[in-house]
Amino acid sequence: MTDAAPSPEGPTAPMSPTTILAIAFGLAALAVGVFYVAAPSYFAGKLRGIPPAAAEAMAGQQAMARLPMFAAFAIVGAGTIAAAQAWSRQAAIALVGALGVANLVAAASGWRAEAVPPLLVATLLVVAALLAWWGIAFARRGDRAAWAGLVAVCGVFALVTFFGAPKVASLLGVSIWGALIAPATYLAAMMALRNAEPREA
Repeated sequence: MTDAAPSPEGPTAPMSPTTILAIAFGLAALAVGVFYVAAPSYFAGKLRGIPPAAAEAMAGQQAMARLPMFAAFAIVGAGTIAAAQAWSRQAAIALVGALGVANLVAAASGWRAEAVPPLLVATLLVVAALLAWWGIAFARRGDRAAWAGLVAVCGVFALVTFFGAPKVASLLGVSIWGALIAPATYLAAMMALRNAEPREA
């Protein structure tokens, strides 16, 4: 007597893309809700020597000023990571392309800004070129060497942009949450690439 084939409805069946996206955006909405509730208390605790009513008003203003960027970080982070799990190869190609364009735009903006070192501009241009070159090779031929280079670049820059987020936020005049969108996107791209590893020839 042969064993019955496992049912696709069973516990080991992979989640559908719709389910993955629903969970991801549900978690993002939960995070935004927690931020909305908890952030005013956090900022109020940092305001000392101010009458309670004024501190509460100022804390609310500071929290609401940061809420849109936090929401953008949560939505982009959840969406890109969910896409990396649901549509690995397509997401990898799309995210690598988006990061290449973002590096090119950042290099062009940095070239015009006196506060940005020329070495950083050159680095952004090199990274943009590598992402484009390897991204095309990976997308067209499934080139394993190009794939490995993309994984390495995305992994390294996920760490670099994460630890450099405070400096980026200061240079751009945005909140830390806006600066953290870059490392979240690099992380999602690396995850998508890992899931889309080319097979050996």
